[in-house]
Amino acid sequence: MLKFLLISFLFISSCSSLIPKKSKEILHPSFENLKVSEKRHWVVKRGENLLRNVGVATLAVWVRPKNNSNYPMDLIAISVAGKENPSNSSRASIRLLAEGKIGGIARARDDEEAQRGFSHSVMKESLWQHIVLIIDYEKNRMEFYRNGVFVPSTGRIKFKAKKTSDTPSKTIVIGAEDDGSAYHFNGDIKHVGIWGRRLYQDEIKKLVEQFSDDFKLR
Repeated sequence: MLKFLLISFLFISSCSSLIPKKSKEILHPSFENLKVSEKRHWVVKRGENLLRNVGVATLAVWVRPKNNSNYPMDLIAISVAGKENPSNSSRASIRLLAEGKIGGIARARDDEEAQRGFSHSVMKESLWQHIVLIIDYEKNRMEFYRNGVFVPSTGRIKFKAKKTSDTPSKTIVIGAEDDGSAYHFNGDIKHVGIWGRRLYQDEIKKLVEQFSDDFKLR
């Protein structure tokens, strides 16, 4: 019994921090009903090892945009900067664009120009959808998935390094730009996932299948 309680305590403790100190990947189970709007976003302060010195990054999230929202809207934004001009040092971010497109923004080196990718039009308002952005710094690619299905994309991407810089990620914002000043998401967000590696298609499908009945995908 004591052993069981100890294991349970360790498991709960591991879920209480968004970024485990010795891990480069997370799937945070406590984001069950994370509501964001033009007046609310969430800032995660313990993200020093997040996407640090990695060749591939994966961002995943369940979203339900509200009707007639103002685009673009950021879902996840990770920056190497603090409060001073963090938007000029974004390491990776995923956002929703007008006409149902998904956008990705990333840098490998902290001082390089932001690289951008854009998916084809797939997003729907007022519906729950699972979206994934894979940023491949080694192969100069961004890949998008909606509800487990690969979505074609456009954008000329040329990173200046095959890995992100070995510098800490000081700011992680959910539901707005990385300084919290703009691009506020209007709707609902659940089950935020951030990995310092590639998620393969079977793994992405499992994330979708896990909650597909709850969200009644269309």
